[in-house]
Amino acid sequence: MSDHLEPFETELRAGEELRDGRLVPDESAMRIHGLTTSCLQRVAVTDEGWSVLYRDPEDGRLWEHTYPESSLHGGGPALLHVISDQQAHERYVFSME
Repeated sequence: MSDHLEPFETELRAGEELRDGRLVPDESAMRIHGLTTSCLQRVAVTDEGWSVLYRDPEDGRLWEHTYPESSLHGGGPALLHVISDQQAHERYVFSME
């Protein structure tokens, strides 16, 4: 499991897998968690708290961490994806410094 994002990566979608009769986070879910807690820099959070904006210190790209399947319990699996500076400014209040 990589502890950084490759330049070609633009989206990571978490999932679950069945192990020993239980649903557990898949490798993508664990990687998203690791990236958002250890690698990426937290920049801003939306007012409702369901979306968080991160910056990759290696290349400066902005990454949004969301739970796009609001109809599922807890918002469903996490999604970590690149967004443009313009999209970030439309959704979040933060400084680009």
